[in-house]
Amino acid sequence: MKRLVLSSVLLCAAAASAEPLFPNGLEGWSVENGNASSFQFDGDVLRVSGDAGWLRSPRMHDDFVLRGQVRFVEPDSDSGIFLRVEPGTDFIRGWPGDAYQVQMREISVNTTDSPLPLVHLYRHRVADGPTRYERERVFALYRGVGEWNDFVIRVEGDALSVELNGELITEASGLENPSGYLGFQSEAGVIEYRALDIAAPD
Repeated sequence: MKRLVLSSVLLCAAAASAEPLFPNGLEGWSVENGNASSFQFDGDVLRVSGDAGWLRSPRMHDDFVLRGQVRFVEPDSDSGIFLRVEPGTDFIRGWPGDAYQVQMREISVNTTDSPLPLVHLYRHRVADGPTRYERERVFALYRGVGEWNDFVIRVEGDALSVELNGELITEASGLENPSGYLGFQSEAGVIEYRALDIAAPD
């Protein structure tokens, strides 16, 4: 009983320290190399469409825990969450170089590794490094088109981890950029994000 009470207290403390990623909708966020119509915010849902550019955070972040949910409205939709983006370098289709990307790709149609599957890690024009990825578990845990999937992205020092639907899937190290912008990628189809909050690591 004491353990249960303690766990509840810790959970409440963590929730209290978290802040909405979009407290005032898209105010302060900027669309880079894309169309503003590709990024729509309604209620607490960010809807991403289009095929180029990205939505950049108002400020840079170093260590953080980002929690949220993602839903693929259409089969084979593709997006991603950029992190520790150093400004000034572009990649293909207006996406940022000198950055890391947690892949957000619908995997019921294309089950290959090209592009990388859901919650894998891209390193764009930065040094490579070790990444452990539980590929089979991703396909087992994924809930399908139109269903919400929970994710947690933790970045601390040179290490990153990603949970999908309550299970640790991706662990990576060797991140070089100490801080940078967060962002959401416009690439293919329609993707929705909701319940996005950010906090300092425990």
